[in-house]
Amino acid sequence: MRQYVSKPTTVSAYQLTDEMMFNHVANGHELPEGLDFSGEYSVCVTTIQGERVSVKPGEWIVREPIGDGHYPVADEVFRAKYMPRAVTHDETS
Repeated sequence: MRQYVSKPTTVSAYQLTDEMMFNHVANGHELPEGLDFSGEYSVCVTTIQGERVSVKPGEWIVREPIGDGHYPVADEVFRAKYMPRAVTHDETS
């Protein structure tokens, strides 16, 4: 079987926290991009395939590199696969 190496890809992501969920439920704060509140203490994302997937606090929400979908990634998997991108001089000015 042939082996393949992932192409370098930059993704947009954030980690869902208990505080985000509490602020939405208790204080009516907006949920971050990609999240839908689907009942008491239940949050989902819609994937690029149109499937609604439940997300738990601690998981990372990653925006699909192509399209409008999002997908959850477990914290340990996210940390093994991704690292923060260095900010360039152009982005700081």
